[in-house]
Amino acid sequence: MNPLPQKIRFLSMIYIWISHGDPFIYHYFNTSKVLDVGCGTGSFIKRNPRNYYGIDISNSLVNICVQQGLNAIVGSATDLPFKDENIEAINCNNLIEHLSPDSAAIMLNEFARVLKKGGIVMLRSPLGENVWDTFSHIRPYPPTAIKKLITSETEDFVRPDNNHLKQLHILHIYFQGKYFKNRILFFLSNTWTHFIPWSRKSAYVLILTKSFNPNIQSNQELLQEVK
Repeated sequence: MNPLPQKIRFLSMIYIWISHGDPFIYHYFNTSKVLDVGCGTGSFIKRNPRNYYGIDISNSLVNICVQQGLNAIVGSATDLPFKDENIEAINCNNLIEHLSPDSAAIMLNEFARVLKKGGIVMLRSPLGENVWDTFSHIRPYPPTAIKKLITSETEDFVRPDNNHLKQLHILHIYFQGKYFKNRILFFLSNTWTHFIPWSRKSAYVLILTKSFNPNIQSNQELLQEVK
């Protein structure tokens, strides 16, 4: 099994951002075949149509992907039409906050079920201040909540009966600044968030894996990064 990727250091993140665009996609998905869950109109798949493919519950959005020559199918994030341990990597961008707690737990459980051992999940989501201004957003799911869902006994009643969640482990946590269409402003916002812990209120990128390496930080150690 290939070693799990190390966390991106800030200077490396700047270099990747300038040279290749999104540093998280380049760092974690550079050589992977990736399933984009909630693919929408295919903006993620377009980055690498040969290796990226998608699934979305909307027939009309999947049709837009197909018309562009992208590989996408209709399906639900809470009932993925794939066999166990059949997916190399998963991207899920701004979807979980649209789900109820029960559905969010089922979706993460599905990720754990279909992901190959050693595979990576990249989960992005807004936090509180970006969630409540639309009816389609149900609630924020901060990294602390996902960590508890995976590890805490108090969350047993939320987990699906066919519990695969225990196979997931938090690998890395990143916090992002407030989104701006202007790339320079967005970069400055992310820089501010990187260095100022109390400003981490806008969004996050959570990297999970289906394997456990005793040399990486534990879930408890990573939790300190959230506080």
